[in-house]
Amino acid sequence: MKKRSKNYLNPMAEIVKSKDSRRIFIETLNELAEHDPTIVVLICDVGFNYLDDPSNKFKVLNLGVTEQSTMIIAAGLALSG
Repeated sequence: MKKRSKNYLNPMAEIVKSKDSRRIFIETLNELAEHDPTIVVLICDVGFNYLDDPSNKFKVLNLGVTEQSTMIIAAGLALSG
């Protein structure tokens, strides 16, 4: 009998692990932040811990479940430079 891989129920698991869009997003932000240290990421309590890595080169503000207020804060940050 052929031995099944650990992820036989989800054959896309390995692909998703290596090509996860969140990981690519964070890597891209880190590359951009090397050239522009003023980059700030605003999130609305999305519940994933990709942004909790202390080695990230950008600032993160988790504003909780306040989507409308986040838009106002983003506009204020953009206007202030």
